[in-house]
Amino acid sequence: ENANGGDLYLFPGFILVKEDNVTRFGLIDLREVEFEYSTLNFHETDAIPSDGKLMGTTWAKVNKDGSPDLRFTNNYKIPVVQYGTLTFKSKSGMNERYLVSNSLQTQRFGIVLNEYIEILKKCNISRT
Repeated sequence: ENANGGDLYLFPGFILVKEDNVTRFGLIDLREVEFEYSTLNFHETDAIPSDGKLMGTTWAKVNKDGSPDLRFTNNYKIPVVQYGTLTFKSKSGMNERYLVSNSLQTQRFGIVLNEYIEILKKCNISRT
């Protein structure tokens, strides 16, 4: 489920965007979707997902040079976790970004989806 907008459902040729109630939805042709994937190092203050990749640690209160800020007596280390991001945009106004705990699977999914979208763009299929 999407935290702040309609849920996205991926189909072979389009994305269905479903609002909270069943009667409001939109269809977006996959050929019109700008899709990007990347990784993001995130300072995790919650539990680390079992498939998350630990990249290191940092301090809860940190100086610009990365050292602990000694003004805080209860300063503690927090994990830095690598997540994958999936971003879907369209000219019709869709702009959604998802954070995914498994960055390697996110990359694999991103490569395949981009290849699939390129294949769809090369096909001569009517949009009606």
